[in-house]
Amino acid sequence: MYKTKFLDLKQKLNKKPEDYKNLMGLFPGKTALIISAGPSAIHWEEVYDVLADKKPIVICVKQAIHLAKDACDMHFVNWCNLENYSELYREHKNILSVYVHDRDQRKYGHYDIEYIHEGKCAENPEYISGLNRDYDNFSIEKLGRNRFPGPSIMLDSVLPTMVYMGIKEIYTVGWDLGDIGENVLEDHNIHFYDKGPTPEYSPNIKFENFKEILKKIKLFDLFKGLKKSFSFFPNTIKFHSGKMLNTKWQTFGYSPLINQYGSEVEIIKDSLPSLFSWLEEKEISIRVVTPSPWFNLVEKNRVRTVDDLRAITTTPKNKLAEFKNINYRKMSKEDLEILTKEIKKSSKKYKKYFDPDGRGKSFSDRVTEAKKDRFYALTYKQNLAGYFSLRGLDEGYGTPRFGVFVLEKYSNKGIANYAVRNAMVLCGKDSPYMMDLKVNPENSLAYKLYKDLGFDEVPGGSQDKNGEVIMSSTFSLQGYKETDNEK
Repeated sequence: MYKTKFLDLKQKLNKKPEDYKNLMGLFPGKTALIISAGPSAIHWEEVYDVLADKKPIVICVKQAIHLAKDACDMHFVNWCNLENYSELYREHKNILSVYVHDRDQRKYGHYDIEYIHEGKCAENPEYISGLNRDYDNFSIEKLGRNRFPGPSIMLDSVLPTMVYMGIKEIYTVGWDLGDIGENVLEDHNIHFYDKGPTPEYSPNIKFENFKEILKKIKLFDLFKGLKKSFSFFPNTIKFHSGKMLNTKWQTFGYSPLINQYGSEVEIIKDSLPSLFSWLEEKEISIRVVTPSPWFNLVEKNRVRTVDDLRAITTTPKNKLAEFKNINYRKMSKEDLEILTKEIKKSSKKYKKYFDPDGRGKSFSDRVTEAKKDRFYALTYKQNLAGYFSLRGLDEGYGTPRFGVFVLEKYSNKGIANYAVRNAMVLCGKDSPYMMDLKVNPENSLAYKLYKDLGFDEVPGGSQDKNGEVIMSSTFSLQGYKETDNEK
C-alpha cells in the first residue's frame, strides 16, 4: 500500500548517519501494525484484515518478516538473532530496513537506516528506558539515532520511531514476551519458530546443510576452533550461509542488571503502564493483540484474540480516535465517594432508567463488599465521568452482568459505548463466552447500542416490573486461560 512512498524515500538516502531524519513526520495521523516475532505473530494476517479499512503501515520486527514479507513496509533488526536478509531485500525492494547496530559489535549486512545502540550503558539503570521511564529523554527527537537499552528493540527503537514518524494509532501482534501458552511463562522472549520450522520459515536450514559440507571436507573441527579463538570469521561464515547469529547481552558482559532488577521480560512488563501512559499523553493509542499474562498490567490496552479485536474495531462508530480522551481504571475508595455524591445529584429524568442500588444493597455497599464482582471508574480527559461494572458473580451467577452509568455532564461523548466494548473483553475472566445486561427498550439509544454490538434479547426473558429486558452476547475468547489481572 505504501510501496511507492518507501521507494521514493529510499532514493533520498545517502548512507549517512543523518538518514534517519527522513523519517520525521513521515506518516502524520496514520495507523501502524507492528508484527513482532512471538507465538501470536502467526495471526498477523487476521489482524491485518480487521484493520484493512485503516490502511495500516506494516512494521515487521526481526524474523516476523518471513510471515509478512509481501505486506511489510519497514523491517527492524538488531544484532540479536540476526540473519542475512539481503536476498529478501532484493526481492522486496520497497522494504525500508532499519538496523540497530550495537556500537561494540561488528556489523553484518547492509541496511537503509542505521541506529547506534549504546549497549554498555546497560550497566547504569538510568540509561535503560524501561527502568528510567522518562521516555521523552530517550526519544529520537532528543537523542537522534543513538539508542539506549529498552531493554528490547520494541522499547529502544520501534516504538520511538513510530512516535517520530507521527503515527497516531498502533496495533501489535506477536509481542508476547515470555508467554508460551497454557499459562506457562518464561523470563526470556519466546518466538513463533522456537518449536521448529513453520511453513513460512525454517531457521538455520541453510546452515545445517553448510555444516554437513564442512564435515565432508573435514573442516568442521577447524571451524569450531576458530569460533573459540575469535568470533568474527566464524560469524561471517554463519551469516552468509544462513545461520542466525544468536548473540546475547550476557555474552558481552553487560546484561541489563538481570539479578538486581529482574529479567529482560520482567523489566519490560513492569515498564508497560508508564510506557503506554507516555504514548497516550502524546495522543497515540496502542492496542496489543496477545493472550500473554505478561500484559496483565495494561489490560485496557490488551486485546486477547483476533475475535475480540474484531468486536471492538469493526463497528463503524467504533473508531479508536473517538475514544482517545476516555479511559477506565479499577474503582478506588475516592472514586466511590465522588460517584455516590454525583449520582445523587443527577436529575430524576436523567436517572429514569438507572438504579445503582437494588436487592437490599446500596451502590456503596456493593462496591466495598465485592469479591468477584468488578467495578471500574470511567474518566474523560482524566476527570471522573462515571463507572461500569460486571456483577452477579458474588451472587452465584455464572455470567457477568454489565452495568454502566455516565455522569450527566459527560453524556453524549461515547463513554457508554467505550465501556461496553471494553467490558466485552474483560468479562472473559469469569465467563469466557457470555456477558449479559438489562435495559429498558424505551431507552432507545442504549437499546440500539447493544443491538449494534451483537446483543440480543434472551428468549423468554420477559420484562420485569421496571420494563427492563435481559440481553446477552456470546463471543469467542479461544485460547484464554484465567489469570489474575487486577493488582
